Amino acid sequence: MPIETAMILGAGLGTRMRPLTDLVPKPLVRLDGRALIDHALDRLSAAGVRRAVVNVHYLADLLEAHLKTRAHPEILVSDERAQLLDTGGGVLKALPLLGPDPFIIHNSDSAW
Repeated sequence: MPIETAMILGAGLGTRMRPLTDLVPKPLVRLDGRALIDHALDRLSAAGVRRAVVNVHYLADLLEAHLKTRAHPEILVSDERAQLLDTGGGVLKALPLLGPDPFIIHNSDSAW
């Protein structure tokens, strides 16, 4: 059974990448002219992922606006603005959006 859903961890504070993340969340830091999250989403889409759930916290409005510009994969947002939940808590909160089937977890700042 192919895996068609992914969770992208995008809610971190980006403190280790300061000063790059003073004005943008870590998933929007640019690598080779494109946002880190676009590299991840493009690779996941090419691998057959049809839906990605992205959790947001720090500078969430910027990340959400960027995600709305993408056509593929379908993107759902798990909002953690009220409280940063760390990795396990973020995935737990997103489970209703992820659904019952197996899914991939990917860091927004990992470039393959």
